[in-house]
Amino acid sequence: MKSTKKSHCSGNANTAIEKENSYADIIRAFSPVLSLKEAIIDSITAVEADGKVKFDEKIFGDGIPLLAQGNPLINNGEDVNDLSLKITSAIAEGFPIFAGEMENISQAIIKTTLRPQEYLAKYPKHDETAFATLASALSVSYEAIYLFFYFLTRIFLERKSRVLGSVIHDCEWDKGYCAICGGAPMLAKIKQEKHGQRWLVCSVCLHQWRFNRVVCPHCYSEGKEETNYIFINEEEHDSAFYCDKCKRYLVTLYRIAEFADSVPSDIHSIKLSYIDVIMQNKGYLPMATLPWNKFGAS
Repeated sequence: MKSTKKSHCSGNANTAIEKENSYADIIRAFSPVLSLKEAIIDSITAVEADGKVKFDEKIFGDGIPLLAQGNPLINNGEDVNDLSLKITSAIAEGFPIFAGEMENISQAIIKTTLRPQEYLAKYPKHDETAFATLASALSVSYEAIYLFFYFLTRIFLERKSRVLGSVIHDCEWDKGYCAICGGAPMLAKIKQEKHGQRWLVCSVCLHQWRFNRVVCPHCYSEGKEETNYIFINEEEHDSAFYCDKCKRYLVTLYRIAEFADSVPSDIHSIKLSYIDVIMQNKGYLPMATLPWNKFGAS
């Protein structure tokens, strides 16, 4: 196994305070919808009958995720309107700037002008470029309709991940994308209790899988001159893996204890968003785009 070199990024005396303030504001904004998401997933965990999950081990070995093997995201005839209205309310609470637009989306759902279940039924074959057209038809911004469908989809993807994860628990998967949904990783965890194994966390369904710690999940480069870890302000837990070949990075919790898994991965990701700012200002792109990690380079 080739080793990566490590580097450190120093900051000024106000870095810790700035970091705390930055993620506290983001968590405060996303808290209502993230809390709703967790509560709903716990209450609607799918019950799948034996043999209902479609799993072809051969094509899985060729790199085809489970959701691409004919496993639907929502159950037949499942009504998602009540859930959709709860999501618009939670987004409006956390983001008052979107309150009027969330009301427009809610009214469209009530009047059946907008049918969220049709979008979910097509996943992952839906066309996200249609968001712009839909936003215009509903008199809302692209950002508002994106946020709504992002969290609606995440709820059902995380639910499906809990069901399908047990099916592939003992299967090998060496891809840099998720075995459940094909999503890119948003976070990596290097766990000290497991001989420094790196676990990737899916940005879409939060499934976790082991992956070689010196290989780039985006382009699979592993040259020691191309891949590296950067540690921010000497804080050994807060780091980023980056690749100079594809110019991508992945925020990383380095050598963390097992109890860190009790903290939701979304919260870990938000707390590390100050690293997103640093890496994007250095010219790197995140391996997965999230509602809280898009920053312009200065």
